[in-house]
Amino acid sequence: MRARRGAYGEEFDCGASSLLDRPGISDPSSPELSASGFRRERNVRPDIRPQLREYLAWCEEVLGRVESGAILAPGEHERLMEEASTVAHLLDLLDSSADKPAS
Repeated sequence: MRARRGAYGEEFDCGASSLLDRPGISDPSSPELSASGFRRERNVRPDIRPQLREYLAWCEEVLGRVESGAILAPGEHERLMEEASTVAHLLDLLDSSADKPAS
């Protein structure tokens, strides 16, 4: 272990050498560590499709209300239609990539 000197000359142990000896800790330059220093698994991404489907269902519900006579601020109907279209397209892409075998 290394000892360091503080601003007033006192010695303290930084413990840097023992930190790397602990199980589960690896070289900070390792690609297996995220920017925050936590270990991450490779190519593991959270599945956001359920949230996107829920959002798309909400958009469709609101658009149905608009068709039934609900009033929105100017431009909101078009923005909501565009968002619903974008989310539907993204879901199609995610579903098609999920069907492909992992390499």
